[in-house]
This record gives sequence, structure tokens and C-alpha cells, in this order.
Amino acid sequence: MKDFEPIRKQRKGGNKHVHPMIGVGLPLGEFSFYEPTMNLLNIDKTKQALMFYVNRKEKKVIVKIEDKDDDNYHLSGTKRSYSRFTSKPLGVVFADVFGFEMKSKHFFKLVKIEESQFKMILIED
Repeated sequence: MKDFEPIRKQRKGGNKHVHPMIGVGLPLGEFSFYEPTMNLLNIDKTKQALMFYVNRKEKKVIVKIEDKDDDNYHLSGTKRSYSRFTSKPLGVVFADVFGFEMKSKHFFKLVKIEESQFKMILIED
């Protein structure tokens, strides 16, 4: 047995997502921002919020960080390793633009394109 190494079970808490990504859960319109995503956004949740810009023709989405206002999306803090918000109307827009089933979950990679602006790229299954 001296040539064998033991592979022990490891317990790890935290998040399984290592790349910045956003989860979109339908039909409720649950948008989940995982820890690597929050690190990339570097958003102050008390003062800032998110706005989504959709190009329906090209099936592209841009996320922009803005000062909090009534018409943008506010991230809630959770005890878990992610932040989120729920917007059924925004979920319906995503379902319409990307052709999603209304009972599904999809993931988008988040890529910084300039200061306070990010591109969402659908991760195909």
C-alpha cells in the first residue's frame, strides 16, 4: 500500500460556481448572482442597483450598474454565498428573447465590457 495515496472525503462549504455567472429561474423570475459574480460587479448594494438592456434582434443583454432608483433591480443580501432579486416580468422578457420554457433554469456567463457595464452570455447546455 505504500505506492497508493489515500483520497479522503473533503467537506467544503460555499459555492460551486467558480466563474462569474447569473442564474435565471423561471417561472418566478429568480435572478441569482453568485459570489464570483458579486466580486466582478463590485456593487454597493445599499447605494447601487442593476439595469438590464436587451437587444431582442441579436439576443444580447447588457447589465449596467446604476444608482438605486425605483425602476432598476435591487439585489438583496442573503446569508448564502449569493445575492438575488425576483422579477417575473423580467423573467418573461428573458423567456421571450431566448425561447426559454417557463419552468426552467438557465445560466449566463458575465463578462465586463467597460466600467460598470457587463455582457451576459447564455451558457448552452
